[in-house]
Amino acid sequence: MTGTLTRSALGQLARQEIANYARSKLFWFGTLLTAVVAVLGVLGRSDVRGRTALDGLAPGLTLGVLGIVVMAGLVRRSDRAAEAAGAVAVPERTRTLALAAATVVPLTVALGWWAAAAYGYLAYDRSADSTFEATPDALVLGVLFAQGVVAAVGGPLLGLVLARWLPQRWTPPIAAVAVVVVSLFMNGDQAWTTSWREVWLWTHFHGPIGTAVGSAPGDDPMRWGVLTGSVFWYVGYLLALCALGVLFAVFHDREQDRTRLTRAGLGVLGAAVLLCVLAVTGGEPDIVYNPLPSPEATG
Repeated sequence: MTGTLTRSALGQLARQEIANYARSKLFWFGTLLTAVVAVLGVLGRSDVRGRTALDGLAPGLTLGVLGIVVMAGLVRRSDRAAEAAGAVAVPERTRTLALAAATVVPLTVALGWWAAAAYGYLAYDRSADSTFEATPDALVLGVLFAQGVVAAVGGPLLGLVLARWLPQRWTPPIAAVAVVVVSLFMNGDQAWTTSWREVWLWTHFHGPIGTAVGSAPGDDPMRWGVLTGSVFWYVGYLLALCALGVLFAVFHDREQDRTRLTRAGLGVLGAAVLLCVLAVTGGEPDIVYNPLPSPEATG
C-alpha cells in the first residue's frame, strides 16, 4: 500500500514539476536564444554544413548551463512547499525523483533542435574546406547530440545535485560560470588537455582547430581537423554521469534506506569510468587534418 501511494505521489509530483519547468521564464529565454542562434548561423555563413556541425554548443549553453539555475530554483520551491506541508510531506527522495523527471522539458526542446540540425546538416553538400572525408556524418550527429541534447538534460541534473548538497543561492550561478570557463580549456584546441579532454562534460571532436594543436601542414590556424577519441563512447559516458547525478541527488535523503542506492551508484560509477576510458582511447588515435587549406589561409 505504501509503495502504491509513493508511486502515485511520484506521478502527481512529476507532472507538477514538469509544468513548473515549462513555466520557467529562464527556460523560455534559453529556448528563444537556441532558435535565434540556429537561424543566425544558417543565414550568416555560406558554409552552412560546416557551421551546423558546430552548433551543438548553442543548446548546451542556453538549455544546459541555464538549466542549472532553473532546476536549482525548482528545488528551492519544492523544499519550501514541503516545509509548509509539515510532517505529512512527501519524502525528499520522491520529490527529488519528480524534479529529475522535469528534465523531459528541456530534453523535448533539445531533441527537436537536434532533428532540425541533423536535417540542416545532411541537406547541404560537403564543404571541401570544412567537413572533409575524415568527418563522417555519424560523428557530426553524435557530437551534436552530446553537446546539445545530453547537455540540455545534464545541466538541470547538475543543478539538482548542487541544490541538494550545496543549497546556498550563490552555488548555481557560480557553477554555471565555472562550467563555461573550464570548457574553454577542455574544448580540444588546448594542447595540454586534448588527449584527455573527454573526461569533461563539454568538448569538441572536430572543428577549425588549425595548428593550435600538435603539428599540422603549414601555418593555417583555421584549418579543419578531426580530434582523437570516440564520440559514441563519450555519449554513453555522459548518459552514465546523468544517471549518477540522479542517484547522488536521491542519496541526500538520509531518512531512506541507502543500501541499494549505494550499490546502484557504485555500479553506474564503474560503468562511467569504463566508458570514459573507451571515449579517450577509442576513435581516431591521432588528429586528422583537412588536406585542403582553410579559406583564411588562401585569402
